[in-house]
Amino acid sequence: MSLASTHLFDTSSLDEIEPDSVPQSALHLGVVIPAYNEETNLGDLLAFLENFAAVSVHRPVELEVWVDVSGSTDRTPQIAHAWAYQWSAVHVVDTGHREGLLSALDRLLMLARGDLILRIDADVHFAACDLDSLIRKLSATQGGIVGPRVVPAPSPSRWVTRLSRAEFAIHHQVSLREPKTTLVQLFRGIPIRLRPDSGVEDVELQVQVTSHAGPAVYDPEAAVVVVPPTNLRDFLVQRVRTIRHVRAHTRRGYGRASTDSLCTVGTALLATLRDREVSPLDLTLFFAAEALARFAARWTNLFGREDLFTWAPLADTKRSVWSPSRRSGLTVPSEDVVPVLLR
Repeated sequence: MSLASTHLFDTSSLDEIEPDSVPQSALHLGVVIPAYNEETNLGDLLAFLENFAAVSVHRPVELEVWVDVSGSTDRTPQIAHAWAYQWSAVHVVDTGHREGLLSALDRLLMLARGDLILRIDADVHFAACDLDSLIRKLSATQGGIVGPRVVPAPSPSRWVTRLSRAEFAIHHQVSLREPKTTLVQLFRGIPIRLRPDSGVEDVELQVQVTSHAGPAVYDPEAAVVVVPPTNLRDFLVQRVRTIRHVRAHTRRGYGRASTDSLCTVGTALLATLRDREVSPLDLTLFFAAEALARFAARWTNLFGREDLFTWAPLADTKRSVWSPSRRSGLTVPSEDVVPVLLR
C-alpha cells in the first residue's frame, strides 16, 4: 500500500483483496503487547486485533494476545482486564511493579504461543492490510522476522517533524539494504530469551530470531505510523539514549546495528536525495542533530555522567494515535485491579 493511504487501525482495506482460492488451515498468531501507561491507545489496539481476526481473508487467523501492564499508574490495567473479560483471547500480565521494557517483553515471549508471534507497541497505528502483508511476506520467504516501514506522524514541533521525516527516510533506505525491524516485529514462533542488559529490545529481538530462525526481512509495502517526540529537547534525548544503548549492545557482542556502517548510511543518504523524499536542508539538519546526540552520548560515557540525559524523563503526556470517531465504547471497571500474574 502507498504511504499516502496509510490510515488508522482499519480493516476496510481488506475488502479490495481477493481471498486465496485454496482453503488453508488457521494461522495461530501470538501477539505480545508491552503496555506501560497506555490507557490512551490500548483499547483501540485490542479492538483492531479482534476485528482483524474476524475479517482476515488470506487465511483464517486464531489470536492469542498477551498484554503486560506491570507498573502502570494510569487506567491501563483496568482497560486490559476489561478486555480479558470481554474477549477470551486476551491474557493480562501484571506483576505489580515496573521492571522495564526488556523484562516485560521477555515475560511475554515466554508465554506467547503460535505459528507466528507479533510484537507491537501500543502507541503506533497500523492498517489491517499492512498486517496481512507482513504475514504473507514472512510466509513466502525463508526469513525469520519481518518488519514494516516506519512513518512518523506530524509533531507539534515543526522542527521535530522535519527531523523525524529525515530520520525515518534514511531508516527506510538502510532497511532496503540491511533490514531493520522495530516497533512492529512479526517473527516465527521459536523459544526466545532476551538478555536483560542488552538495552535495545528491538535490536536484541532481531538478533535472537535471526540467530535461530532465519534472516530479517523488510516489507516496505507495509507501513506503521509512530508518534514522534513533542519537542526538540525530547527528540535529542531520545536519540542520545538510543545511541548509547546501541553502542552498549555492540560492545557486548550481541550483534551490530546496520546504521553503524558508514557505507550503508552513505548509500542510504544518496538514495534518499535521489528519491526526493525529504529536502537536502532537512537531511542536513538531521545529521547535525545526530552529530550533537552522538557527541553527547560519547561525552556522558567518557566523563561518567550517566545521569546527564536521564535525569529529566521524556514528556509523559500520551498523544493518541486514534481519531475520536474510532474510540471503542468499552466500559472500564472503576475499582482497583488486584495485581495478578496471569489471567
